Amino acid sequence: MTTADHTRYLRRAWLLLAAFGLFRFFYSGTFLLTPDETNYWQWARHLDWGYHDQTPMIGWAIWLATEFMGHTERAVRLPSVVAVTVASFYLVAMAGRWLGAKAALQTALLSQSVLLFTVGGLLATADGIQAAGWAAASYHVARGYEEDSWSQWLLGGLWFGFGFLSKYTMGVFLPCAFVFGLLSPRHRSRLAGIKPYAGVLLGLLMFLPVIYWNARNDWNSLRHVAYLGGA
Repeated sequence: MTTADHTRYLRRAWLLLAAFGLFRFFYSGTFLLTPDETNYWQWARHLDWGYHDQTPMIGWAIWLATEFMGHTERAVRLPSVVAVTVASFYLVAMAGRWLGAKAALQTALLSQSVLLFTVGGLLATADGIQAAGWAAASYHVARGYEEDSWSQWLLGGLWFGFGFLSKYTMGVFLPCAFVFGLLSPRHRSRLAGIKPYAGVLLGLLMFLPVIYWNARNDWNSLRHVAYLGGA
């Protein structure tokens, strides 16, 4: 593939994501909030370090959006619109870096046609917010394994913390990333250094407010999530 072809494929991928992001932004204000969305909107009106049924990031993000845009449907959904767009950009960045520019364009087309991305990018849900954290953490941790640079490991930890504040299931990311390093002869040596664990520590420190809230509220949220998980 020539340099011109590479650039053209990437430009088309970025433009496609930007176009879909703008479409979701404008369309998100054309229909009423669902019951779950009004629940998260109430979180934004009563800020706290945690809530009964989920981690608090979506409430914080909606509060920030409504501070600037007022209490409208579009403002309540803006965090999800932005988060799914960010997740899409990171998916394309991963494809472009490790699979090539043509794969990046195909990833852009595929991600924007998947129903889960469409719904997650239009409705105010914790899943849409977590998607940004998971995709970004995957990208930066992969680059951390590749380059072993402080910046990539810390960015991976930062996005892991963001995702963990968005939804409890982000906790699954840590063992997955660790097992990948253990099973990869090329990358196993990275786990002997301090950098990956500094990233983990950063992410866990970001999660401390949720632990604090649960400790003061009889571990209400953790028990609720455990119950939903079958405990």
